[in-house]
Amino acid sequence: MKSKCIFVMILAAFVVFFTAMNSYPANAAVPRLKLGAAGSGGTFYIWGAGWSSLINTLGKQEVSVQVTGGPQQNCQLLHQGDVNLGFSTAFVASDAYTGKTTTEPYTDLRTLFPMYSSFLHIFTLEASGINKLSDISGKHLATGTPGSSSEIVGNKIVRALGLKPREISPISLSNVIDGMKDGRIDAGFAVSNLPVPALVELQTTHKVKYLELTKGELGKVMKSGAFTLGSIPANTYKNQPNKMTTLTFWTLCLTTDKLPEDVAYNLTKATFENVKKLGESVGNVEEVVAKNVLSSPVPIHPGAAKYYKEIGIKIPANLIK
Repeated sequence: MKSKCIFVMILAAFVVFFTAMNSYPANAAVPRLKLGAAGSGGTFYIWGAGWSSLINTLGKQEVSVQVTGGPQQNCQLLHQGDVNLGFSTAFVASDAYTGKTTTEPYTDLRTLFPMYSSFLHIFTLEASGINKLSDISGKHLATGTPGSSSEIVGNKIVRALGLKPREISPISLSNVIDGMKDGRIDAGFAVSNLPVPALVELQTTHKVKYLELTKGELGKVMKSGAFTLGSIPANTYKNQPNKMTTLTFWTLCLTTDKLPEDVAYNLTKATFENVKKLGESVGNVEEVVAKNVLSSPVPIHPGAAKYYKEIGIKIPANLIK
């Protein structure tokens, strides 16, 4: 009799355990999310630290920031399931989604929310003797770190315009600046929001010159990627009295179709309902506006789309999947 009671108790315990396991909702909140940013100190990482801190403070979700190689690697890490979230420039995400730059199309990529516009800067020092883009041929050119927007765009421009630099170094912006100061590097590319802190700092000790793409050059470069045109306002930097036409790129927070809908909804809603607080840690948030998500070249996550629809934004059919 006693052994029968013990058996019944054990059986009851198993029933309770498996019932609890099976009743756990499939779309339950993920305890901790990994966010792919970029190298520490860059805009992506600063944004990642500020945004994750905001989300963590709200208490509904926990996000940890990962140092990565930037937008291209973030798309790969998302596709592989190594991170749950990742920052990327829009054209890099588009190339990955369509398989233009990957071994297979990353059709699982989804957009959560827009962050800010980045602007292409092509810069040199007054003493370099470089006055136009074609003058870069035969010189030492530096792009961004491998896989960064600066490096990808820089290489596209070099190919599109048939430039033939003596050497191309894919290094960080801080190393580019150091190289310019000691005369090892002649020109550099930088894709960033405005103004670029490293360039502001450089112009305190050196006379910086900014190169602008001509109409003909822009026409050739625009064919090489999903780029848009914009302008850097006059006097954003020293020695820049006129606005400069340049390439612009939306920066997006991406995820994949594996992220539960309720998690995507909560993250998106929390972001837009706390934009002012977000600005306290990441700086300018004027472009963190919900309607800007319509500029995404990849589909919007259903959970995020639910929030956008709630606030009156009509999502076009090509962004729903």
